[in-house]
Amino acid sequence: MPKINPDNQTIPEKVNRGRELSRENDSVKSKHVNLLDIDSALHYYFENVIKPDVMEGGERVKVPLIYANPERFVALQRQGFLRDTKRKIIVPAIAFRRTSIQKDETIPVDKLDPQQPKIFQTYQANYTRENRYDKLTATKGISPKREMYAVSVPDYVILNYDFIIWTSFTDQMNSIVERINWAEGSYWGEPGKFRFRATIDSFEDNSEYESNRRNIKTNFSVTLRGYLLPEQFNPVNTEKFITPKQLVVTNETDIDVLPITDIDADGAQSIRVIQSTGGSGGGSGGAATSLGNPITLTSGNNIDFTDVSFDGSQAVTVDIATTSTPSFDNVTVGQYITHADDADTQINFLDDEIRFEAGNLLLFDIHKKGSAPHEVTVNGGSNNVDFVVKDNDNDILFRTDADADNVLFPDAVKVSGSSASTASFGTYMGDGSQLTGISSGIFRETGSIHSTTNDLAITGSVDIKGNLTAQQYIVSSSVTHMTTSFSSGSTMFGDTSDDTHRFTGSIRVAAATTQSTAIFADNVQNGYPTSNNWGSNLEGSYFNNFDNTTHVSEILRFMSGVLSHSLDVADASANTKTFASVDTNDNNRGSTANQIAGRVPQNYAALGNAALDYLVSKGWTSVGAKIFDGISIYNNSDYFIDFDSNSGGSTTISSSADSELFGLGGLTSGAATEFKVRVHATQSFSDNSTNTSPNKTSNTFTTESVLDLSTTSFGSSNGLTLAKINTSQPAVIPAAFQDGKFENVGGSSQMSGSLSRKYHASKTDFTSISSSGYYNFHDLKVGIATGSGNFQFVNGTNKNYFYAPRSVINTAIGTNSLSDTGTTHKALTATSRSLSGAPYLIDATYEVSTKITGLFSPLYAGTTTLVDMTTNSVGVGSVSISGDTISTNGGTIQTAGKVFQSDGTTAVNSGVPRHDDIAIVTASVSYDSGTSDNIQQSSTFTDTSFQVLVKARNRDSDQSTLDTQTISYHVAGAFGQPAASGSLGIYGRAQGYDGGDLDGTTEQFSGEDFRIQLNNNVTSFAGDAFTTTFQVGGILSDYDLQVKPGFLVDPGGTYRYWYPSSYGSGTYKYYIRRFQTSGTKTSMTVNVGQTLVNWNSTSNGIAVGLILKSGTSAGGNTSISTCRIFDPSATTSNLIEAGVSNDNHKNPFSSNIDLYGNTGGSVASTTYTVPIRNADGMYIDSTDNELYVIIRYKGDPTPVTSLTLSFS
Repeated sequence: MPKINPDNQTIPEKVNRGRELSRENDSVKSKHVNLLDIDSALHYYFENVIKPDVMEGGERVKVPLIYANPERFVALQRQGFLRDTKRKIIVPAIAFRRTSIQKDETIPVDKLDPQQPKIFQTYQANYTRENRYDKLTATKGISPKREMYAVSVPDYVILNYDFIIWTSFTDQMNSIVERINWAEGSYWGEPGKFRFRATIDSFEDNSEYESNRRNIKTNFSVTLRGYLLPEQFNPVNTEKFITPKQLVVTNETDIDVLPITDIDADGAQSIRVIQSTGGSGGGSGGAATSLGNPITLTSGNNIDFTDVSFDGSQAVTVDIATTSTPSFDNVTVGQYITHADDADTQINFLDDEIRFEAGNLLLFDIHKKGSAPHEVTVNGGSNNVDFVVKDNDNDILFRTDADADNVLFPDAVKVSGSSASTASFGTYMGDGSQLTGISSGIFRETGSIHSTTNDLAITGSVDIKGNLTAQQYIVSSSVTHMTTSFSSGSTMFGDTSDDTHRFTGSIRVAAATTQSTAIFADNVQNGYPTSNNWGSNLEGSYFNNFDNTTHVSEILRFMSGVLSHSLDVADASANTKTFASVDTNDNNRGSTANQIAGRVPQNYAALGNAALDYLVSKGWTSVGAKIFDGISIYNNSDYFIDFDSNSGGSTTISSSADSELFGLGGLTSGAATEFKVRVHATQSFSDNSTNTSPNKTSNTFTTESVLDLSTTSFGSSNGLTLAKINTSQPAVIPAAFQDGKFENVGGSSQMSGSLSRKYHASKTDFTSISSSGYYNFHDLKVGIATGSGNFQFVNGTNKNYFYAPRSVINTAIGTNSLSDTGTTHKALTATSRSLSGAPYLIDATYEVSTKITGLFSPLYAGTTTLVDMTTNSVGVGSVSISGDTISTNGGTIQTAGKVFQSDGTTAVNSGVPRHDDIAIVTASVSYDSGTSDNIQQSSTFTDTSFQVLVKARNRDSDQSTLDTQTISYHVAGAFGQPAASGSLGIYGRAQGYDGGDLDGTTEQFSGEDFRIQLNNNVTSFAGDAFTTTFQVGGILSDYDLQVKPGFLVDPGGTYRYWYPSSYGSGTYKYYIRRFQTSGTKTSMTVNVGQTLVNWNSTSNGIAVGLILKSGTSAGGNTSISTCRIFDPSATTSNLIEAGVSNDNHKNPFSSNIDLYGNTGGSVASTTYTVPIRNADGMYIDSTDNELYVIIRYKGDPTPVTSLTLSFS
C-alpha cells in the first residue's frame, strides 16, 4: 500500500533493484492451478484410470463422459435421460457438472494482501550457470550462489461434483459403480501433473420403471480437495531470486572486526557477533550507557521504600513493601470480608442486610426490610446458639437456652419497670425475691392463683376472698379444732341430687308403734337376695341385667311391662362390627396440568427474569431442560384431605341399614355414651427438586396438628354419627348399645394447614411462585374412643402431590417476541422449453432468506420445526422447499449453519442456544410445473405466483406466520430473458412433447411434432418438419401462426404470447398440419370449432384448405403437376380458380396452385363434410394415405383450440 506524507502526497515505494531479475530465458515458468486444471484432472482420471465400460451385444463398449452445463444438467435430472440430436436416448452414459466451491477452513491461508502475498513455498532450482561451485570460489571465501524460486501458497478449496450414470441393465450399472467405488479415496489426476483427493459418500439408485420402458440410473457426488493459484495476479505468483555470493565487512565500522573474523578450511569467512549487556560500543571495555531522562521511584501511601533515582549507569535494587499498619479513608467490598485463615468466618454484606457468620453459623443478622418493623436477629440459622448478656462486671444479666426454649435469669437479677411495662416469660428460674410489679404469671397481686404443678407451701394465714376448690380435702391429725357450718339445719348430708353418703353397717329407722314406718327416697337399690344370686341361671334373659345395684323401681317397671304384654324378654344386643380402617380422601385436587412450556437457554441469567432465576435455583429446571420436566403438576390451591371410617367384620344388629356403622359399646344410663374421634396429621413441604418426599426431618416447612371431635348425643355432628341400637321391644326392653361412624373428618375447615396445603408459617398466597413444590401429607392416623376409654388408632394413606401456580409462572416468565428482519427472495435457476420459438418455464429454483429474532427468549421450544417455511396458493404445478427448517428437537440445536450468536456471524451448530441467538435461514425453493400450464386464451396467465410463508414457534410450540413472500413464477427480465418479452408462461411438458399423433384425427396444439413449415415443398407434398428443438426466436416468419399451449394464435395479435405486438407483416398467416390415415376413404369431415370463410375470401376470419397427397405431383393414383388446394367451405363449387400464383392470400407458395371447392359437400354447424371426389384428383387409400390441413387467419379472430378430422 503506498505511503502518504504529512502533505498528503504519495511517497513512492522503494524498489530493491537487486531483487528484480529477468525471467526472459527461464525454463522455470510461473506456477498456477485453475478450475479448468481441476475439472480436467477429474475428467482424465475417469477416462484413463477408471475407464468405465460395459458389455453391450457381446462387445465391450466405452461409456462416454459428458460435462453438462447447469441448465442442461437440471434438464437431465428432470427428464431422467440423455438424447442425441435425433432425440434418441443415449445409453450408457455418464454426465457430470461442478456444483459448488468452498474454502477449506481446515487449511486457512491469510495472504494479507493478494497483490503482495507474504506466504511462500521456496525451492532451489537444479544446477545452473549461476549456482555453480568450484575450488576458485572456495579459495576466495565465496559461497556459491543459489537460484531460488518462491511460489505463493495457494487457496485450498473443496469442490463438489454431481454425477449421473445411465445404463440399459442393472449388471452394467453394477460394473461401473464398483470401479468408481474402488477408486474412491485416492488422488485423481494425470500422472506428473496436479492430482486431488476424491471422496464419495454414497451412490443413490434412481432407476425408473414405466410400463415397457426402464431407465437404470444412479446419482452420486464427488468431493475433491483442491487448491487454486491464479495464473496472473500482479505481481506474478512465482518470484525468482539469487542468494549473495559473499558478505564483505570493511573496517569502516564502530569497532575493529578483524579480531572476531574466522576463516575456515575452505577459506570462507565468518564474523562472530557478541551482544553486549552494557556499553555503547561493540568491543570490550565499552563505557556504560546512561539514560537521557532518569527514572525516579517515590513511595506513596501505605507503601514503604526509600526513594531512588535510576539513570542506567549502574544496577539499582529496590525492595517495595506495604506498611505494617496501612490506613484507609474508606473500604468498599463486593460482598464478603473473610477471615484469612478461616474461610467460613466472615461478614456478609447483602442489600440492606449485614450477616455475621462464624464457623459457617449465622449468629447475628441486621436486616432493614422494605417496611417497618425491621429485624435484628440472633441465631437466624436455626442452630443451637445461646444468647448471653453480661454487665460491666462480666456477670451474666440473662441468657437464652436454645435447646430448652428458656430465658434464664440469675438469682440476683432484678426485673422491674414502670406501671406501663409488660413482660412475659415461658419459665422463670430463681426464688423470685426481687420480682415486683408483676400483673400476670404464677402469682398475681389480685385475682386467683395461677395454675402450677408445683407444691405450694404457705406460712401464715391465708385469706381467700373467693372460692377454694380442691380435688381432695385432707384435715391434718394435728388439727385440734374445726368448725363446721351448714346452710340449714336439715341438710347436713347435702342437698343436691349428686350427693352420695356411704355408711358401713345398718341404718335403722324407728317410729312410734302407733305410726307407719316409712323411708322416703327417690330410689332404693335391690341389695342381695338370700338365694340364687343375681346373674345366676339368667343367661339370654333381660333379667340378667339386674344386680344388687339395680333400683327396685326398675324391676317393678319391667315386670309391669312383661305382665301386660306377655313379650319375649330377650336381652339387647350390640353391633359386632369394628372400626377397621379409614379412607383418605383427596378433595379439590383437580387434574394434572401440562408442564410449563419451553426450555431454558444458556445465558438465561442475562434476562433478569426473577421467576426463571428462582426456578433454576430450586432445581425445577436447568439449561436446556423444561420446567418441572416429568412432574405431574396440580394447580388447584383449594386441595384438602379428609377421612371416612370403614367398618370391619359382620353383625346382625345395627341401628340402621348403613353398612359402615360399627359398634360403639353400651349406653350410659340409657343415654348416649360419648363418641370421640382424634386425628393426627403432618404436612411437610419441599420447594426444591432434590427432596421429592419431604418429611418431619427433611423439609422446607412442616406443620403437625391434632384434631379432637366428640359427640354426646345421638345424631350427626361435625362428621360424627352416633346412633342408639333399639331392641325389638323398646317399650319393655330398653336399648343398651350404640353404634356409629364418621365421614369427611379433617379437611380445610377442621385441620387447616395439616390437611390442606401450607408452605410457610405466615405466607398463604398460593399465587406466589415460592408455593411451588411437593406437599406431602404423612404420618396420618385416626383414632376412636367411647366414654373414658383409650383411643384405638388406624393409619391413613400418605398423599404427596406437586403443586405449582402454572398460570402465574407462565405470566411471570413471559412469552417470545418473534419477528423477522430482511425477509426476501430471489430467482436462481430455471428450466425452459420453447414452442413456436417462444420460451416457456418448466421449472425454476428460488431462494428465500430471512433473519428471525426472539426464538430463544425467554424460553424456546424443543421441536423439529422451530423455524419452518410452507407454500401457499400454488395454483399450477407444485413447490417444494428445502433447507428451511431449524430443529431443536430434544432441547439442542440439530440444524447446523442456521443459528448464530447475536453478532450474526458466529455459528451455533449444536448444544443449547443462548437467549439472544438469532436464526438466519436461506431456503431453496423448487418449482415444478409437472404437466400443467397457466396459459389461457388471452395474453394473460391463469396463475402467476405462489406464496412462501415464513413460520416460527414460540416456547409453547405455537406456530405463527412471520412473513409471506409472494414469488412470481417469472417476471420480465428474470433468468436472462428480454424484459420486453414480459413474464414467461408455464408449460410443464418437455421439449418436443406433442400430445397428438400422425395417424390421429385431432390436433389440440400441445406441440408441433406434426406441423409442416410454410415453404414451397408443401406443393410437392415434401413439406419440411417444423423445428421442435429448443430455440427462442427466429422460427416464425411473417406469415406463420403461433402455437401456444392449447391455442392457435396470431403472434402479433391480441391473443399472442411473448412476441411483440404486430409481429409478422403478413396480412394472412398460416398453420399446416400433417395427417396420415389407413384404408380407402370416400368421405371426411373437418372441424376447427368455428365457422369458416371461403379460401378466396378477403374478409377477416378463419379459412381452411386441404392438400391431399393425391392432389400433388407426389400422388400415386394421379398424375397432377400443379398442387390443388380444396376449400371445404365452398360446397357449391368444383374448380374455383386455376393457376393461382403466389399472392400470400390464396397461394402462400412460390409455385402456382389450383383452387378447388367442395362440390357435394355439406356444412353442419362448424363441421364440414368433404366427399373424396376421385374425379378431382382426391384419393385417400393405401397409396395416397396422407394430407395437409392448412389453417389461415386474417385479422385477429378468436383462436382455434382444436382441429378434428374424421374419415369414412
